[in-house]
Amino acid sequence: MKYSMKKQIEILSCPTCGSQDLTERVDQSQMSFPYAGSFNLKEIVNTCRVCGTEGDFAKINEAAIEAVEEEAKKIGVENILANLNDQGYSMAYMERSLDLPQRTMMRWKTGECSASSLALLRLVRTYPWLLKVAESRFDYIKSMQILCNEGIKTIGNLINVVNPSARVQVTVGANQAEQVTFTTPFSTSSQLNYPMYQNIQFAGGSVK
Repeated sequence: MKYSMKKQIEILSCPTCGSQDLTERVDQSQMSFPYAGSFNLKEIVNTCRVCGTEGDFAKINEAAIEAVEEEAKKIGVENILANLNDQGYSMAYMERSLDLPQRTMMRWKTGECSASSLALLRLVRTYPWLLKVAESRFDYIKSMQILCNEGIKTIGNLINVVNPSARVQVTVGANQAEQVTFTTPFSTSSQLNYPMYQNIQFAGGSVK
């Protein structure tokens, strides 16, 4: 049997003093989720006129929050997979790299995505090069090469915003290993095949 909101208030009682003399208001807020955006949330707040206690006396807000989280999860998974696909990473490739059963990504996309699976997708969306690390079977040397390559590219992109003529010079120990030149608007670098980098220096222009 369904009760109207007014009826629900009438039968509720304050958990502190037991009074049924309550008021109700609706608070509106937003919840933000990575790669899914912001969602409006309405929460019911009851107030006891006798002792002033406030809260969700009917315990209905938790269900509303869970509904928003479920919607955000679905949209987030769709957005992440679409973005990775635009970058050239197909669902089949990601499944192979991460050693997942076939059609796992499709199941996630249609709603069968656990909290741990969603966390994995968010990490891959934030750092797509993790797929290359996984594809290399997490080989330590190759993983360090990939990490350093991506770090150098990121530095180059940031430097270009300040000074497009700047270059990044990478040395290992006292020997110059490679000089990497970045051009606006995109950065380009030759393959860096060193597991560790030291003494990253800037040349060809001042970076302020």
